[in-house]
Amino acid sequence: MNEILKEGMQHVTKTYDAFLSLVIEKGALKQRIGPSIEKVDGIKRIDVRTVELMTKSGKGGFHTDPKLRERFKDSTNVTLLDHLLSVCRGAMIMAVWNWGQKSKLPLNIDQRLACIATVGFLHDLDKILNLPRSAEIKTTDVEKVLKELKIGEFIENQGLELKPDQILSLIGRVESSQSFRYLSSPIDRNYEQDCRYIALADKLDGLWLKGGVEEVLNRIKTDQSFEEGWLPEFKVIDLYDPHHPFLLDDLQLWISTTSIHKTGIPPLLEVHHDGRLVIILPEESSAEIIESALGSFLNNLPFGLSLTVSNRGVPQLRNIKPSHEQILEFVENEPRKAIADLFK
Repeated sequence: MNEILKEGMQHVTKTYDAFLSLVIEKGALKQRIGPSIEKVDGIKRIDVRTVELMTKSGKGGFHTDPKLRERFKDSTNVTLLDHLLSVCRGAMIMAVWNWGQKSKLPLNIDQRLACIATVGFLHDLDKILNLPRSAEIKTTDVEKVLKELKIGEFIENQGLELKPDQILSLIGRVESSQSFRYLSSPIDRNYEQDCRYIALADKLDGLWLKGGVEEVLNRIKTDQSFEEGWLPEFKVIDLYDPHHPFLLDDLQLWISTTSIHKTGIPPLLEVHHDGRLVIILPEESSAEIIESALGSFLNNLPFGLSLTVSNRGVPQLRNIKPSHEQILEFVENEPRKAIADLFK
């Protein structure tokens, strides 16, 4: 395991946890629209209003403009909150992945990651503010969002010095439509360079939602923002089982956890959507990750593997919790009649 990569991911985890706890739980999830709060049984109060950032489309979805509606219709729709968090998390992971290839992590890594998280979450600030892409965003608009979503407090807690005008300028380095649109006071050059990770994470999220995993991998190979080979070769896991989504949820958890344990970093992409699980792992470690994850997954299934089929064709699974090797042996050695009876 790359120890530098492992240490870097610990910083990502700490930064992302702080971001979720403050900006999402205490900020975004409190910004709601819809009917007033309802009482349940006259005792509990449940806020049934919809989270505002989940009422807006992140990619795809309906649009009142016919041209934009035609443009967005081929994309899998996700909420704006989903998209912003995906870009925020993905950009931090790619940054650490790149830094992990080098001899040491940045001395101010926590501030660098906090800046990536902040700009990554705010890169679609016009959508957050319900403004058209062509509209000018003012520093007072930024200040409003920083306060409402607790991002200003997050920035301060992370020891990051980042002013509203600087945030607008950095967004311009992520979004081509906003490029060099806003002037600002001087910004740390490293923060400007780190916008490359946000821009790529934004592109990859859009490509995944529109064209799938093939376009994601193709963009990584052809992207000109970084030196060649800055990311490793990847292996794609693509499973479809609409009848057992709960099992795919568990499998995703074990693969992601095992990837972090074995390599120090989570999968580049992991999505479970409507019974389809797609995970992108580093090729070099993929076999070890998959084998270990399958073993843990099977050992934690809530049933054993002894198969009994009654004369009425009713199957029962009993006894042990099998390892991956045991389940392969079971399938090979189980009498064919019992397997056949199972499908009656």
